Parts: sequence; C-alpha cells; structure tokens
Amino acid sequence: MKVAFDQNVPIGLVRVLQNFANENQFRKISGNFVIKSAADYTPKPGDDDYRPKNDVPWLKRFADDGGKVVISGDVRMRGRPHERLALIEHGFLVIFFETQWSEWKFWRKCALLIHWWPVITAKIKKSGKASFYHVPCNWVEDGKLRWVSNKDPKLLKIEQRARSAKRRKKVAKPVTSKPGDGPLFEYAGKRK
Repeated sequence: MKVAFDQNVPIGLVRVLQNFANENQFRKISGNFVIKSAADYTPKPGDDDYRPKNDVPWLKRFADDGGKVVISGDVRMRGRPHERLALIEHGFLVIFFETQWSEWKFWRKCALLIHWWPVITAKIKKSGKASFYHVPCNWVEDGKLRWVSNKDPKLLKIEQRARSAKRRKKVAKPVTSKPGDGPLFEYAGKRK
C-alpha cells in the first residue's frame, strides 16, 4: 500500500521511514507499505498540471499511481475546498496532525510520529474507506486517532452554533401567568 507524506512532514523523517520500510521489525507493524513523499509527485514549473501552492496536482498524480493514504502536517487542507474535495474524490485515508504540531521543532515532530506509528499503521490496515483522522499531540500509550469530519470546518462551526442556539432557545421558554403580567421564563430541562 502506498503512503505519501506531504511537504509539511520533515523530508528527513520521510527518508528515515523509507529506510525503516526495509526492516523486518517495521514490516511486522506496517506490512508492506511503500513510503512516498509529496515531492515524488509534485509537478514542476512547465508541467501541464503545475499550479503553485496547490496540493491538488500531486494528490491526483499520487492517486493515479495507486496511492491510498496521505499523512499531512497541514490541517488547513481540510479548510481549502479544492484540496479537501481532491482528498475525498480520490478516496484517500488522510491522517492529519493537530494544529500545534506545525509549531513544534524537528525532533519533537519526528518523535511524535514515530511514537504514534503503530497506531497509524493499525488504522490504515483496518480502514477500508476514505476517512480523516487526527494524531493527538500527546504521548499516551495505547492511544487512538481522533476521527474528524471531511466536511468544511467553517460550515461545521456554523452548524454547531446553530444547534447550540436552538438548545438555548429550548432551555428557556416563555410562560404567562396572568394576562398583563408579561412573559416569565421557566427552565425546560430536567430537574435534579
């Protein structure tokens, strides 16, 4: 199975993982993964599909080459409609790091990815469909990746606010006691 790391994952770490892919201990955990870098698929200036600062061309090339999994340090990909659509349309399993990961220094990023690698590989092996997940920025043992929606994050926030407002509206409902007294409010939730 082909797994590509985007340009936000340190290329030195990708090379280390490519070397690890030949080790028996690594293959016991990962299986026969082929580790690739986005740079292997990124169009160069002059190529017909070259678009500066756009991940869609390399994602298409990776999918055309049989790629199935994208591991990205750029959580903003979820917020860019054209890139999120490319990830969904190509049916990728996408593993993102949490936002604060991008602020970390090289060694901490590498350590976190290696710490979570067995969990990431287990998710890749089990997941048969396109999904988005986040790697937590913590060091717990036996942790789990966090599923995230592949919908537009801005739209999800708007929907969440609307649901919250609707719940607040249900909590307080006007009640009139006598004509002319004006509206009173009572708690519509459960009593404790």
